[in-house]
Amino acid sequence: MKNYVQKGDSIRVKVPASTTWIIGQAVLLGAMLGVVEATNNNTASSTTGEVVTMCITGIVTLPATVSQTVAVGAKLYWDATNSVVTTTSSSNTLIGRHGAEAPVTTASSGAVYLDVILTKGA
Repeated sequence: MKNYVQKGDSIRVKVPASTTWIIGQAVLLGAMLGVVEATNNNTASSTTGEVVTMCITGIVTLPATVSQTVAVGAKLYWDATNSVVTTTSSSNTLIGRHGAEAPVTTASSGAVYLDVILTKGA
């Protein structure tokens, strides 16, 4: 097909001014969440103007809000204020669905992570 550009699992974007991104970091790009998967300079981080590859579809593990019960397939949102995944839709951006084998209740403290099925334009 003439207008095919690439597979849609990842995109390449420039790091904005006064910013540093690290591999594995979740970044909200407008209404789409991406996870930095590689840097152009083959280091663990990239700074202003450098190009990174961001995963925008697939299953990724991301930090989550504590003390929430999450059903398989539940809608998940990105809380940009706290940089965590949540089931709370108000003031947050829809990023995908919960992709674990069974429902989970996130811990009440410590490191909390959820498997997220990222979907473009969730």
